Order: sequence, then structure tokens, then C-alpha cells
Amino acid sequence: MNDVIIVGGGPAGASLGCYLSMYGIKSTILESSNHPRPQVGESMVTSSTRVFKEIGFLPVLERERFVHKYGASWHPPSGKEFAIEFAEFPQEGIDQDYTYHVDRSKLDLLMLKHAEHKGAKVYQGVHVKQVLFEDGKAVGVQAQFGEKTIDLHSTGDFSEAFLMPYEARLPGGVSIWYEFIRLYYKLLPLFTHFIQSKTHRLEVLRLLQGEVYDRKDVPVLDAMRNYIATVEKSDSHLLKSRLTSITID
Repeated sequence: MNDVIIVGGGPAGASLGCYLSMYGIKSTILESSNHPRPQVGESMVTSSTRVFKEIGFLPVLERERFVHKYGASWHPPSGKEFAIEFAEFPQEGIDQDYTYHVDRSKLDLLMLKHAEHKGAKVYQGVHVKQVLFEDGKAVGVQAQFGEKTIDLHSTGDFSEAFLMPYEARLPGGVSIWYEFIRLYYKLLPLFTHFIQSKTHRLEVLRLLQGEVYDRKDVPVLDAMRNYIATVEKSDSHLLKSRLTSITID
């Protein structure tokens, strides 16, 4: 019997397996692919460093000599470079001023092996067909192991009430992130304007790091929307031709 069954052995699933093992909770990770798998990316943001530190994965990143990333820069058509350094935005729980450029296929395999090393059971090439419910609770999964279909059960509490705090916080953060990215790509020169703003610079840095869970904390989103609206209404605006077809809502 498993305490927890984790569907998917990517970075999120592997990290969860690590955290559970650290607290003495048994877990089984079911991954449909066989690692290493082809995967696009990745240029990390510093907020991920907190997770890597907590699960003891930073030494692995250093051992594998992934490229250090100390900031980011943008190059608008004017030719002038605009840059940020992560050191100017200290974050709780993060002691280094850089993150990493990684090969995702390699990183994902390393993280999955790290979770296994910490105690999680890992099965690759296993396709989860459905989640099993009893009395409104997720109690296990039905998975395809080769030619056999097997029901696996867990003992954890996965009721709606248990998950509600995460339902409120995490989707809110994801929604804010996607709004920011849509505004970013709607009018690229707009970003270089706000990254220079004394009023909004730190808000933009927090958004870039995925560190925002309450939209009221980042009024820059409304400022970006208003700027885009101004450009859209004026046929003679210098940035009119730079608007893309991406929808922002």
C-alpha cells in the first residue's frame, strides 16, 4: 500500500517525491515516458533554487556543471541593452545570486533519480489510465504496466477539503503568470519600458521569478494593460506596428 501515488515523473513529480520522503511518507512515482526523454528547455528562474535547496538537489546541479545564470537582458530594436541581475532582488530562502541554464532531458532524469535515492519508488513506461475515487476521495489509480492493467491504492487524504488551500493559492499564481506572459508578448517593447520604471521594476522582477500569488501585489499588470490599450486606440502611435495578434484575456 502506498501513502501517496504521484502521476508524472517530471520536475514537479520528482520534487514532490523528495519532499514526501523527507517527511517519512512513502510514495510511488508513475511516469509514462522512459527517461531521458526529449524535452525543450530550460532557462531557470531563481525561485526554483529554493526548491532545489530544500530537497538537497543543488549539489547535483553543481556537480553536473550546468551553466550559471546571473540575470537576463533584453535587446529592443533601438539597439540599447536592458538587463537585470538577480542579486538586486533578494528572495527568502535563496542564498545564491544565480540560477541555471539546463538541458531538460538530463535535468529530468537527474531529478527522478534523486527522488528515487531519497526513497520514492519510481516506475517508468507506465501509463495512468484513470484516477480511482471512493466517497468523493481519490484513493488510487488504474495504470498500464506492459500488457497488464493494475489498480494501485493509496492511504493519503485527497479529499476536496484537504486540497482546497492549494486550489486557492496555486491556480491564482499560475493565472497571474500567464496574464503577465500574454501582456509581455502582446507588445514586446512595453516590457523594456516597465523594467526601467522605478515604480514597477521590482514588481516586474517578482513576476519574472514566479513569486506572485495575489494580483493586488502587482499593479504593473494594470499599467501594462492601459499602455497596450492606448497603443491600440491610436493608429499613429509609434508602437502600433509592434502589436502582435496574441489575446490578453
